[in-house]
Amino acid sequence: RSLFKEERTQPRAPLWWLHEGNRALRDDDWKIVALNGKPWELYNLAIDRGETKDLAETAPEKLKELASKWEAMTDQFTKDAVAGQ
Repeated sequence: RSLFKEERTQPRAPLWWLHEGNRALRDDDWKIVALNGKPWELYNLAIDRGETKDLAETAPEKLKELASKWEAMTDQFTKDAVAGQ
């Protein structure tokens, strides 16, 4: 089945990163991002591609869900890195 023939997107795994203390996670249309030492910001990229409206205060459960996912992915990365040494 071709995605071009339908009005849908291909599901994909969350994208996680941590670089020089800056951190983020993209999961489907949702993204959390935080500069080094700053609190998480939350964006719904389906309606705000430019990341202009931080939804952290209005959608705290979504923020908590994504932050927990980020923590789990970070923990797994750390375990994998230590095991690979």
